[in-house]
Amino acid sequence: PLYIEGTRNGKRLRSALEKVARKKPVIALKGGMTEHGGRAASSHTGALAGSPEIWRSLFKQTGVIQVESFDELVDVTSALLYSPFPSGRGVSIITTSGGFSVMETDLCAKMGLEVPQFGDETMRELRKIVPIAGTSIRNPLDAWPIFLYGAVSDGIKLVALDENIHSVIIHLSEFSGFFKRRWGKEFEDRLREFLNAVVDACKYLRDEIKKPVMLCVPFPIYLDEEGRSYQLKAQMTFQNEGFPVYPSIDRAAKVITKLIQYREFREKIG
Repeated sequence: PLYIEGTRNGKRLRSALEKVARKKPVIALKGGMTEHGGRAASSHTGALAGSPEIWRSLFKQTGVIQVESFDELVDVTSALLYSPFPSGRGVSIITTSGGFSVMETDLCAKMGLEVPQFGDETMRELRKIVPIAGTSIRNPLDAWPIFLYGAVSDGIKLVALDENIHSVIIHLSEFSGFFKRRWGKEFEDRLREFLNAVVDACKYLRDEIKKPVMLCVPFPIYLDEEGRSYQLKAQMTFQNEGFPVYPSIDRAAKVITKLIQYREFREKIG
């Protein structure tokens, strides 16, 4: 990862970026991309900030992954450390909240990703483990039935095996209240089983079929202390197993886009 405010030797910088990016990913956060930021960078380092268009062109031509914030820099770095590269732009979103499916699809589309429908075979197999009449099977997948009835690992694996799906985002919105009402006194044990099942499926995606999986665990401020503790438990469970965890769908989708861009650059240069 690089933080750059400017350069006194553009040719030397370009040469270095080209050389390194051909072998391994380079992530760059460029400060001073606005008029005001450019003045601040100049006064800070004395380096020439240059125009935003020139920097964007430089990063694109040399295969550098440009990010816009420190959060995004950390997000992309985490994915590069722990995730394989997507082989295409098809994304499946598996969520505990079907009400967000339209917005989730829009977010992915804005990032240049595709949210394709599942193939016929995937639909048939999913129907076997989503028994509730009237439940729609589509992408994004409103997966609360398979989460509730213990088929979470099988459901995630089925989705990932679809040839149209190249990466998966698992979105766990506030789930403790929903499951607690249904599991009652068994909640703690069932929650542990649930998280372990998600981890099992994620390991299959990452290690066996080599597809990236991003965990999205929002941390809503409106939850009570107990609700936040369960969200944090989920987040830490996945992080401890080496999976990228993000607080929102758009941040996860943006990371997938960056991984695709770098893969396409490497394929282009051979």
